[in-house]
Amino acid sequence: TLESLCGKLLLDWGVPETDVRKMNRTNIVERATLQRMRQAMGADIAVLQKRDLFRVMDVADQEVTSGVNTAEVLDRVLWKGDFLLKTAVTGSVLEAVMARSKELADLDSDPNKVETEEGRNLIQTGIVQDPVSKAWYINGLALEKTRLYSVALPDYLTFGDTTYPQFKNPDGLDRPRIGNEKRLRMLSNVVCLGLTPAENCTENEKGLVISPHNLLDRKSTRLNSSH
Repeated sequence: TLESLCGKLLLDWGVPETDVRKMNRTNIVERATLQRMRQAMGADIAVLQKRDLFRVMDVADQEVTSGVNTAEVLDRVLWKGDFLLKTAVTGSVLEAVMARSKELADLDSDPNKVETEEGRNLIQTGIVQDPVSKAWYINGLALEKTRLYSVALPDYLTFGDTTYPQFKNPDGLDRPRIGNEKRLRMLSNVVCLGLTPAENCTENEKGLVISPHNLLDRKSTRLNSSH
């Protein structure tokens, strides 16, 4: 099952078995996805929006009969067809992003909310908050406001398109530009490559190479297929 494959991946990366056993299906898939993103991009942290994973509980316990089937399941779970990118932001930007995420999580739990959108808060790995001091820690060290940190994240978040404008142009730093990327990697395929041999995934281990002139066609196709 997707749950067992992701659980094994976490164990292989050194997550204690007792911790994995405490997680529900959704948490196991979320954690493995984030860890794989971080590993693949060599980033300090990895982030997704909660809604970037679709109905995990419905598919995580289904039998996966082949590597190809794993790819198909991941394409359904990571339903938006996002590309995976890496960007650099300062610690102060990360603090602002995490504060915004908490606002959105609190809004989701407000019974009197007017907003209809949900799941815009972040899930993350590599960055944790001390429950008492509320200070943020990255890879075990206290966050430094002026230090640069690398973040693995979907393209929509990278360009500040989904309620996180802080990512778009933080502190005047240059953002990654799709046209300058030599290769674009599909998020679902990156995760697939962590779970099953490359020949069973949608694209090979080098990722999908897309030139700037046909990117819009690709994005149009993926958005239309999600409706």
